[in-house]
Amino acid sequence: MARYSALPKHIRAGLDGIEPSRGGELVYHPIHAVLKSGGFLDTGYSVPGKSYLKYWGVYPEDDRAKRWTHIDDVAAV
Repeated sequence: MARYSALPKHIRAGLDGIEPSRGGELVYHPIHAVLKSGGFLDTGYSVPGKSYLKYWGVYPEDDRAKRWTHIDDVAAV
């Protein structure tokens, strides 16, 4: 069972317009995000869950050294 749901279509569409960065096998999108709460994330990265787990060995919410926002809280990128 997957820990995260599939990306919402509007988020996928936003990411499609962003050139991804690469770190070895890890592919991630640098983003500015508008949150559903009305707040903003000025700098962040969108990383697929499986790739993130493979690279870091732990989910971001379980890593005290990381700050994370659940994709369901993002209104737009």
